[in-house]
Amino acid sequence: NYRSNYRIVEMAGNLIQHNKKRYPKEILAVKEERGHVICKSFPDQDEEAVYVREMLENLPENKSVGILFRNRSHGEKLRQELFLHHIPFTYPEEKKNPYSHFIFYDFESYLWIACGSSERSNYLRIMNRPVRYIPRVIFERDQVTRSHVLRAADSYLERPKLGGMVRSFFQELDFLSTLPAFAFMNYIYRGLDYKGFLREYAASHGEDPKEYEQILELLFSLSQKAKSKRELLDRILELRRIAEEQLERNQKNTNKGALGDEGIPIAMSTFHGAKG
Repeated sequence: NYRSNYRIVEMAGNLIQHNKKRYPKEILAVKEERGHVICKSFPDQDEEAVYVREMLENLPENKSVGILFRNRSHGEKLRQELFLHHIPFTYPEEKKNPYSHFIFYDFESYLWIACGSSERSNYLRIMNRPVRYIPRVIFERDQVTRSHVLRAADSYLERPKLGGMVRSFFQELDFLSTLPAFAFMNYIYRGLDYKGFLREYAASHGEDPKEYEQILELLFSLSQKAKSKRELLDRILELRRIAEEQLERNQKNTNKGALGDEGIPIAMSTFHGAKG
């Protein structure tokens, strides 16, 4: 961009000239400052996020910084890193809390049950995700007692095989409780075919499955770093809360520039969102 410093414009020109389909043009910087470019590579996005976070923690006063990435998923690791270290930033393009997506709530209910919860709401949420054809009526109490549910299922005259289906459901939950966090997530997604459930859900609701892929990528990345299912559950709850605060901050800073009224010196954006 011609508004950047000379060295930045020069380096960008050297890179883009390899695009043979581009119409040739010379861009001259309007600023006199030379500027500088640092190029670094990292083994993975986690290390990259830590490096950038440490740079931001040492940001001089009265200085602002913009962080650009190709698409939303590419910036997610850094967002998590900033969230968890309580470093405020603006991100006007973010309109929804990804941690409030229904997929997160589904896996969260599985986690609550694996961690010992007997809340009826958790059982109702996941008993047919994936589809098991278990009716809500057999979960009568706010606190689930398995013996009571099994008696209700065995006496359900319209479905003589329901008792066996519910026993299989409880066995699946018992097995899940023995798994570490990442294996826990993977077994639900592939072993129980939650993947198939999402495919059918997207088709019946006219939604784009690619959105689900981004949410699942985020969820699985969290599970890889979690030492236990309880740690993963707590991390999801914390990130949801912080993301809600971020959305409120974005709303306050809409159309007020990168700093907004709160004077936040860190602004994040996709390439597309930064145009203009």
